[in-house]
Amino acid sequence: MSTEYGLCRGCLIHVRENGTEDRPDFTQLQVALSGRLARQLRNLKGTLGYSPVGHATRSRELERQRRRRPRPPFSDHLVAPDQLILFDMDRDWSRVARLTADELPSLTPESERIAAEFTRVSRRQSRLIAPDPHRHRASLRALRIVLAWLGAAAPFHERDLRTLATLDRNISGQRVIWFLAERGLLEPDPARQIDRDARAVEKIIDQFPDPMRDELHAWIKVLKGEGRREHPPLSSHRIRVHLRVAQPVLEEWAEHTNTLRSITIKEFKKVLDTRKPGAARAVHQALRSLFQGLRQERVIFRDPTRGVTLPGVVTLPASVPSDRLAGLMEQARTPQHRLLLALVAIHAVTPTQAAQLHLADVDLTRGELIIRHRYHRRSVYLDPFTVELLTDWLRERQQTWPTSANPHLLVTSQTALDIAQPPVSDGLLQHVFEKIGIPARTLWQDRVLHEAQLTSDPVHLMRLFGIAAETAMQYVRAAYPEKTGRPTAR
Repeated sequence: MSTEYGLCRGCLIHVRENGTEDRPDFTQLQVALSGRLARQLRNLKGTLGYSPVGHATRSRELERQRRRRPRPPFSDHLVAPDQLILFDMDRDWSRVARLTADELPSLTPESERIAAEFTRVSRRQSRLIAPDPHRHRASLRALRIVLAWLGAAAPFHERDLRTLATLDRNISGQRVIWFLAERGLLEPDPARQIDRDARAVEKIIDQFPDPMRDELHAWIKVLKGEGRREHPPLSSHRIRVHLRVAQPVLEEWAEHTNTLRSITIKEFKKVLDTRKPGAARAVHQALRSLFQGLRQERVIFRDPTRGVTLPGVVTLPASVPSDRLAGLMEQARTPQHRLLLALVAIHAVTPTQAAQLHLADVDLTRGELIIRHRYHRRSVYLDPFTVELLTDWLRERQQTWPTSANPHLLVTSQTALDIAQPPVSDGLLQHVFEKIGIPARTLWQDRVLHEAQLTSDPVHLMRLFGIAAETAMQYVRAAYPEKTGRPTAR
């Protein structure tokens, strides 16, 4: 066995464990190194083995060689601000995204200034929140690619940055989009200017075959108030709710037909019979709106929902047991979740209303919150506990996203820096209550029912919670069943 150890880590460990004497029961094959690598090995004082030397010197030499290399030329594709566009089409960034930093064209002086400013802004944000070097490098790479290839003379297209982000996981475009939009250097994507509810509606409708797809588009047109007859338009959110309720039924029908003209009364009644009373009423309402709209637009000649009614059953809201309410606030982990829980359980603010709240709707000095409904607005006077939770959330929001231009009160890492400034999705807020184990609707009903038990005045409930007269009377009947003679079912 050779005594010239140390050329590999495994040999060094073997010698330290078993000694340097030759033993017949051990057989080792040594690796001999020569040339430039052998000259970079030196002895370790006090240990058996070698260590490569000159790493720092070699790195400095490589850096000097890189600097001595001539700079790459400027890109041949620099965009001039007054350059006319013959036709609009998406750029193919697949080959450019594979280029290394040394292979990209050189930056113009204006491009270097923008890249340096982006780095300063990112470092300033890293001092306020947990730094993320990988995310910064990924964002800087996206900015570096578009600056080197297109220059900084003309606005950047949002579609280019989002396309780059899909080609490589080491490229991120969200922070760059926000940075350029804040400085007026971004050309927004028109397809993303539509609100998320409208995009979701289009995505659902595109799943169906023709001509059912055209029939659904005609229905959506009626709901928007753009049909043959004038109607009050519904919001994109309400349209999305109607479509989501009708979607499972439409998918069932699409398996054996591609048009709603072939749907009969028998098929419609079968759908209602196979569902629970609550779900049947929701489906009945959505499909009735669908076929009435198509009948109005003269897309179909007969309405299969006409004459089909469901028995009216009034379900009284029930209060939540106190043992289920105990410790709810401790289960909410973040200031935003605690604030949302307080708004729903204490002030009967629905998650949809909370998502639409703006910073301008908050008045901390007066402890007041403005809830904007479709045709009116109501003031919510906050208790000291909710004011404290609101202050905690506003402080965290400012520390986490100090330069966010999103006007909504509740934001996330996805919406805070989005140039479309969207609200938080209802599904995300509902997920908070799913973790707690109590639906938001249940907490809202418990709060309104508790107030109805304190007063039998439905007008007071209407003013306090902004609910309709029929809904207020429903809660009064639930709180005082002995005072009403109408039969109800729990």
